[in-house]
Formats: sequence, structure tokens, C-alpha cells
Amino acid sequence: MLFLLVIGALLIIFGSFFSKKSAKYDSEYTGSFSYSEYETEIEERIAKIVSEIGGISDVSVMVTLESTVSYSYAENSKDKNSEYVTIRDKDGNESGVLLSENAPGIRGVAVVCNGGDIPEKKLEIIKMVSALLGLPQNRVYVGGRF
Repeated sequence: MLFLLVIGALLIIFGSFFSKKSAKYDSEYTGSFSYSEYETEIEERIAKIVSEIGGISDVSVMVTLESTVSYSYAENSKDKNSEYVTIRDKDGNESGVLLSENAPGIRGVAVVCNGGDIPEKKLEIIKMVSALLGLPQNRVYVGGRF
């Protein structure tokens, strides 16, 4: 009996420890989109991959975003009529059921680096960035440092 009591107490202690961690994790996610963090992450990733090209160094990247964040909400479709699915909280307030938060598209990218003025390197960088981001090549600028 004592053995079962000790096991039960240990399960309660460990259970509360893990539930506090998951509650902390859930409360840290705000669900809000940060333009500057998104731009910075893309810029850093592009700079890193471009700097891997032989003959290229000292890479700076700037990304401009095309639009705002878009949201997709659940809908009920009945024939030609469509209405959003809503939920009601305990206070009676209604809100839509959010399915996804979509990041804005990228308008353009500028890359400035040592070696960016060499035509072959410039074309290689333009093709790479265009392929990575799904942008037309005319939306990617590459220049060299003087």
C-alpha cells in the first residue's frame, strides 16, 4: 500500500511539472505576425547561401514584402451561399475559426556583395535567389561593392 502511495505521489509531482511546461509554451505563442522578423530571417538565409558561392564575400541582402498578412477562416458552403464558421466563448462573444495565417509575398530582393559586379556571378546569384523565392529574375537586383 505504501509503495502505491509513493508511486501515486511521484506521478502527481511529475504530471504537474510537465503540464506547467506545456502551459508555459502555449502562453508564449502570440499568434501575431512580425514583418521585421520575417524579413530578417529571409535576408539572413539568402545572405548565407549567397556567401557560399565561390568568389563572393561580404554579402548584404534587403527584402521588401509585397502585401500584408492574410488569414483564412473556416466556411460552411451550402449551394451558392457561404458563411463563416464561428465559435462562441463563455461570455457570448463570437469569432471566426482561423485556419491559417499566411505570410506576405516578397516584392523584391537586393543583394550587394564583393564579386557581385562580375557578370557570371551576378547571373548565378540572380538565378539562385529567383529559384529559392519563386520570384521573376527582374525582381532580383545584384550589385558589387566598390
